[in-house]
Amino acid sequence: MPLENKKKFESEEIFLLEAINNNNDIIGINNIALFYLKNKNYSKSKLYFHKILKKNYNDPYVLNNLGLAYFFLNDLKNAEKYFLKSISFKKDHINALLNLALTYYNLEKFSLSLTFYKRVLVIQKENYSAIRNILKIFYIFGKIKKFKKYYEIAIKYYPNDLFIHFLDLNIFPIIYDSNEDIFKKRDYYIRKLQFLKKFIKDNVFSKKEIFDTLIFSNNFYLPYQGFEIKNIQEQYSNIIKILSSTLISNNLKKDSETIDNKNNKKKIGFVCHYFYEHTILKLFLNWILNLDNKKFEVYIYYTNIKFDYFTKNLKDISYKFFHNTNLIEVLETIKKDSLDTLVFLELGMFAGMQIIAPHKLAKKQIVAWGHPVTTGYKSIDYFFSNALVETSESDLYYNEKLIKLEGLGITPFFDFSKYKDLGISKTSNSHVIFFNMQSLFKLLPDDDDIYFKIYKQFSNSKFCFIKNKYNLITNKFIYRLKKSLGKTFVINNCIFYDKMDNKKFLRLVNSSDIILDSLKWSGGLSSLEAVYLNKPIVTLASELPQSRHTFAILKILDLNELIAKNKEDYISISVELAANIKFRDSIINKIKSNKKKIFELVEKVDYVIHLAALISIPHSYQYPGEHLSTNIIGTFNILEDRKSTRLNSSHVKRSRM
Repeated sequence: MPLENKKKFESEEIFLLEAINNNNDIIGINNIALFYLKNKNYSKSKLYFHKILKKNYNDPYVLNNLGLAYFFLNDLKNAEKYFLKSISFKKDHINALLNLALTYYNLEKFSLSLTFYKRVLVIQKENYSAIRNILKIFYIFGKIKKFKKYYEIAIKYYPNDLFIHFLDLNIFPIIYDSNEDIFKKRDYYIRKLQFLKKFIKDNVFSKKEIFDTLIFSNNFYLPYQGFEIKNIQEQYSNIIKILSSTLISNNLKKDSETIDNKNNKKKIGFVCHYFYEHTILKLFLNWILNLDNKKFEVYIYYTNIKFDYFTKNLKDISYKFFHNTNLIEVLETIKKDSLDTLVFLELGMFAGMQIIAPHKLAKKQIVAWGHPVTTGYKSIDYFFSNALVETSESDLYYNEKLIKLEGLGITPFFDFSKYKDLGISKTSNSHVIFFNMQSLFKLLPDDDDIYFKIYKQFSNSKFCFIKNKYNLITNKFIYRLKKSLGKTFVINNCIFYDKMDNKKFLRLVNSSDIILDSLKWSGGLSSLEAVYLNKPIVTLASELPQSRHTFAILKILDLNELIAKNKEDYISISVELAANIKFRDSIINKIKSNKKKIFELVEKVDYVIHLAALISIPHSYQYPGEHLSTNIIGTFNILEDRKSTRLNSSHVKRSRM
């Protein structure tokens, strides 16, 4: 803390300690305990509250404050214990009820959290914290009907609350019961956007309200409905831009002016919430590792608290590594660093990026296909995708300038040691195991019939799925399957596995026979992992890019046999793979022969050169042809020192200038 504040703290601390006459001075002890609690010295605060309880164990206010000290020390079990004791002595203690509900929220015991928030509303029907957090819980689970009930209560008392209206916009069922539900939500979403456009124009919000809204709520689930969303994204991003602009100072709103480096290196920044062992980093890490440090200074901006071996390696090879969860400070730092190019590895997953993405922070701003839909932001100049995913009509789906990199546009980063000793045992010795590896929210009602139709043609089948983190969501998916396919079929032929770590997931992939790709939003990294394990994948691509990533992988592998023309063909290919062992073995052998085109990466770094080329060419350059072709990169040399980019390699730190 600043020196002046430190002196004030020490002076008040001495005064309060001296004011305690003896161990029986409950008031004095309480004062110093509250002082430490207020000043975030929770360990000392806890000690003094315990002293009081030795004399007066049934004081609900002391018990509540002790619970708070444990809460902020992240000892949630003891926090729960003392909040419960507090309300046992004073059943209408609002603060203790709210604190207990929040503790259960953080423990992800959401039903208990709801119970105590509802108890608060019985006592205080307008209590904002209780209403807001009840809405947050129903938002997390996509419980629209229950959400709407409390939303109506909320806007009755707080009609101009931005957070509440954004939750109403961005709540999605997660698991849809029917196609009709998809259309209803889409129509409501469009109407709510129009409401919000006028709403934010007619109201003034505090910076805290805007920040809390943008950090918690985004439209992540919107593109999983299976529709093109360019115009909707543009409207949404315009609203985000207006709100986010109020969070930054006026001097930051000016266009970025890149300061030339004396060493003539280009300054390229990467900003992401997932710079740890995560799908996003596994897809794009080699973009960073393989950039030529003779030509580029790499700046990393990391917004998550997680720090692992992947993170450490990024820190070691970067020119600057800025690790901060304060998104305003991240935004300001990016602006001050005066970058030539800023790359967002994804936009649409981490809600907090809504604070950073709308602003022009570098001369050129790029988004990668970590979340493969247009961002809608005018601040983003280019969308980096790949030629195989995109079609001749793809430009229609993007607000950004679409850049089609060759092949997949990435070289996946795998820790190949994890693919050893997976075992070859099958989940069943007598059945062909079909595995749909994708998140349940990718699986739409219109496609449920594929499992039963495969089974009808090949009854010796089992179908595997991965559960959602929350049983409530998984159970809704299972209920839908039972309703559409029959309870007996689901019980006898469908297997649901708990969420698992990557090693266990790979074992499950390895023990499966055939991978069934999700139809409206295909697999990316998971499909690459299955290919590495020589597993046949059946896919059906639409015109939308998000449905075509497995398609692109199979094209590189020259496996057109696994690319269906329609749903009937998808079922037919799946059955043929199951019934015809010779055909399946031929596919597996083809994967084994061709997967080097994806995984033997040391010699193939074209995508890095393309990235480097775009960073270096003039902003007004007009891109010819279907994709970024080699004639653009004539002035660049292929990377000379191509050491292995596995994490167990040694990386020399880049010199700080």
